[in-house]
Amino acid sequence: MNIQEQQKSALGILWRTFEFNKSMLAKELGVSRQTVNNWFSRGRISATYAIIASEHKKVKITKEEMRPDVKEWFGV
Repeated sequence: MNIQEQQKSALGILWRTFEFNKSMLAKELGVSRQTVNNWFSRGRISATYAIIASEHKKVKITKEEMRPDVKEWFGV
């Protein structure tokens, strides 16, 4: 699986975590629904929100799994 496929797969896992509901995903991560729509359009979550999402109590996927292309992580 290449990086783009991994990112799309991770985004799908994140979406399923919030009951296939983009509005709920947006609310839980503190972003607008448009931001979530942008992630799906691009096929990946932003690196900043990968960190935030990975710290959410419901999320069972790591920031590294969401963004395997990021080589060095900095705190938010």
